[in-house]
Amino acid sequence: SLYALTKYLAEEALKNISQRRGLSVTALRIFTHVHKSQRPDFFLASVYSQLKNAEEEKKTHIEINVGSIDVSRDFGAIQD
Repeated sequence: SLYALTKYLAEEALKNISQRRGLSVTALRIFTHVHKSQRPDFFLASVYSQLKNAEEEKKTHIEINVGSIDVSRDFGAIQD
């Protein structure tokens, strides 16, 4: 994809420049971690929904259900 190509070319350019100049570089691939279109079972979307519902119901005390805390990552779709 064009997205993947731009990431690859940027990393290759950094590698090339760093080798010529004797520098160390680290490339990070930042991913979309939250978006309004995420399913409500994703962590941040779930917390947001629970807070919004509590506000609409004018609750003064709420408990936030976070589900399983044995999770390594939630991924959003890059197309978003």
